[in-house]
Order: sequence, then structure tokens, then C-alpha cells
Amino acid sequence: MSQWILNGEPELNLDFMDVARFGDWTTKEFARERTYEIFPKRYEIIYPAMERQSGRFLKLTSINNDLIKLGAIMGQSNGWERPLWYAPDGVEAQDELSFQRPNWWEHVGNEAKGMASGCGLTEMSTYGKFLITGSDALEFLNYVGSAKVPERPGKIALSLLLNDRGGIVGDIIIDCRNGNEFY
Repeated sequence: MSQWILNGEPELNLDFMDVARFGDWTTKEFARERTYEIFPKRYEIIYPAMERQSGRFLKLTSINNDLIKLGAIMGQSNGWERPLWYAPDGVEAQDELSFQRPNWWEHVGNEAKGMASGCGLTEMSTYGKFLITGSDALEFLNYVGSAKVPERPGKIALSLLLNDRGGIVGDIIIDCRNGNEFY
């Protein structure tokens, strides 16, 4: 916390403590439910990637139930329910909390290998979307990202969004609309 205050950002990922994680989708009811869930657990261990159960199912995509039928283990991001990983047949569709590699590690790896070597679909309607425009848009995106930004319309790139220290803030997909406009 002191690094956050003094340097503007912490060395460790403290997103789970950042007040900016709550947007206009939150309500007093959500805050009440989340407080009632968290307060009694204040001395319990907080594991990485731990999902809270309160205030869930606020924003659903049209295919939410279909994803669950396919074995999706859902999490919440910005109020949206979205798949975190898929449990293969014979695997319990539930996170097992751990400070080591969690029970979903191998399955997510297999999903990534399948997408890289073949084809697949990813539900991305819950992701944030930004239109970056202007004469310095390309230079800006090349500065904040880890990959070279595509300069031709119709080309896309997967890049990591980096902070000033080169730490990863998140992953982004950059679509070149034209030389001065990127989505």
C-alpha cells in the first residue's frame, strides 16, 4: 500500500484492493452483499484468483447459460459473468484455491494450446473497449504495449499493456482501423 501511495503503483498486483475496480454497475445492494460476505472472513486466507460469491449474476451475456452447460467455471469482471476456464468431462467444475498451481492450471494450458494450434471461439463481449485516435495514436500504443502495433487496416495484434516499470497491467488486442485509429 505504501508503494501505491508513494510511487503511484504497487510492486505487486493489488487490483483486488483497488477502489477503481467498482464501476457504475455497482449498487448499494451489491456493496451491502459484498460487505456481508467479506467482513466475517477478514481473518481468513485470501488466495490468488479467489472469486467472491456475493453480488453475482448482475450482467449476463446472451450465451451465459450455454457456456455453463459447456463446463464453464464463471467469474465476475466489472459486473459481468464470464468464463474463467472450462472443466473437461470427468473434472469437477469448481476452483480449488491454492498458492501453488491451481486445479485449473492444466486445463487452461490445454485450452490455450488448442487455440494456438487449431481454432476456437472466445467470449469477449465482457471486455473493455477503447477507440484510440489521433496523429500520435500509433506511437502511444507502441509505447504502452509489448508488441508492435499493426499499421495496416484489417490487421490485429495481441499485446501486453505495460506500466512504467514494464510490469504487466493486462492484455489487449489492437485492431488497426487506419493509421490514426485503433480499436
